[in-house]
Amino acid sequence: MTLNSIGDAVISTNFSGRVNYLNIVAEKMTGWVQLDAAGSAVDEIFRLVDTTTHETIPCPTAQAIIENRRISLKNGDACSPGATGRKSRSKSPPRPSTIGTAGSSAP
Repeated sequence: MTLNSIGDAVISTNFSGRVNYLNIVAEKMTGWVQLDAAGSAVDEIFRLVDTTTHETIPCPTAQAIIENRRISLKNGDACSPGATGRKSRSKSPPRPSTIGTAGSSAP
């Protein structure tokens, strides 16, 4: 599958925000394996932390699904604590609206 060969983390959800798919990079980043993550709420397995306050911020996936639009975060505003709780920044923030909601249906 092409999504497994992408170097970025890919998380796919249905329209309810429940995880359908994680690629290998997303598994390493979140600490969840595909079989365990399937059916879980995306904000349960993928958490974002404000880089200034270090507090958990809501995962914007639900907003992206409801509004059917891309929700953008500014570079450096959020990071993912990762599987070990260690914060790691990517070069660009996650784009939750691209997390596989197209073509999915709610259970």
